[in-house]
Amino acid sequence: MRNLLALLAVMGVSTAAVGKAADSPRAFVPTTPVKVPLDFKHFYPYEDIVDALHTLHRAFPNLSKVYTIGQTREGRDLVLIEITNFRKGDPLKKPGIFIDGNIHGNEIQGSEVALFTAWYLLNRYDQGDPFVRRLVDDRTWYILPVLNADSRVRFFTEPNTASSPRHNSRPYDNDRDGLVDEDPPEDLDGDGQILTMRKRDPFGTMKTGDDPRQNSP
Repeated sequence: MRNLLALLAVMGVSTAAVGKAADSPRAFVPTTPVKVPLDFKHFYPYEDIVDALHTLHRAFPNLSKVYTIGQTREGRDLVLIEITNFRKGDPLKKPGIFIDGNIHGNEIQGSEVALFTAWYLLNRYDQGDPFVRRLVDDRTWYILPVLNADSRVRFFTEPNTASSPRHNSRPYDNDRDGLVDEDPPEDLDGDGQILTMRKRDPFGTMKTGDDPRQNSP
């Protein structure tokens, strides 16, 4: 409950705005197990997140819809789950709340937060939590766990640092010569590994010299 209330506070949704049932939120102790157990002790690869969204929809068909809103440059689906009580009012006339995650490819935690929100809303609704039921009855949630699917996949499957990859797979002219993606890293000593690099400093006072020995092992 505290996790969801914190999320609502970040989004600017006050508990009082939810209705009388939320004026004095009290701890709700479920008496039944969750219908769809998910393990949030690890990070989900892109494909597993998509599978989890479809699993949630199959378990809660009256509270959710799953659809693709587009594709990435590499052909991966951008999969969104819509959550509301479709039997109570027109979803398009309810206040909408949009949540996305993984805008930058290396910021993978956002996807887990978004997936957890969808999982929490659906399972707690099924368990009878009155606060969550009002959230789902009176609002329409649009949750897109993975916005930058291509870079998330590369983060999981390719060598990266904690800071890469951030951008999408759009071709990029990194050296501003009018060409894109044509300037890969160079293996200066030919050992099959790239362990050192030069970093361009726009405020630096040095320049690369012409002595061929500068690139020798």
